[in-house]
Amino acid sequence: MPSATEIRRSARQAGLLYLAMSIVAMIGYFYVHRLFFVSGDPAATARNILANERLYRISILIDLVVQLLFILVVLALYRLFKEVDPNQTRVMVALVGTGIAAQFAGFVLNAAPLMLLGGADYLSVFSRPQLEALSYASLNLAGKQGRISRARRHGPQAGYAALLRRVHRRVVAGLRWRETAHGGRVASERKCRASMRGLGAPPRG
Repeated sequence: MPSATEIRRSARQAGLLYLAMSIVAMIGYFYVHRLFFVSGDPAATARNILANERLYRISILIDLVVQLLFILVVLALYRLFKEVDPNQTRVMVALVGTGIAAQFAGFVLNAAPLMLLGGADYLSVFSRPQLEALSYASLNLAGKQGRISRARRHGPQAGYAALLRRVHRRVVAGLRWRETAHGGRVASERKCRASMRGLGAPPRG
């Protein structure tokens, strides 16, 4: 079993990674994404994307960074919990990994408007409103897919809490055992020294 110092270090690393991921995700979701998507208005959504195409590409990159950070979070949590309950830890990794895979698939949907609105010759068979509607539908579907994947990722949070409680109990029990063992050794040494004094030391000179 890892020492208490190693457990605290692993927990601190997982917490910092989760904090970094949350900050980047909030910037991307609550600020950048809302600059483009206009609910119920495909034409306005298309105009926003074309007017800020570089920022839109950055928003896709932000999503990619979030998923990479989440992979690091899962690996850190696996190292933290694998000694507590290997089975639940594997289930956690499987569930979170499924959500991450779904989110990676959503990148295609987020990138589709760049292709549809790019003015390629082979898209000339579609009218402008049709391309705008297809772009809007792609973003709308990506939003729903993102909500599903986030639900899959955050569904195991109750399991995280249970595992954290088990880690805490194991650490506390280990520390108490060490304190008890150390106290027992100290008491034995004191008893031994007392016995030696009781036998009496040979008189000097």
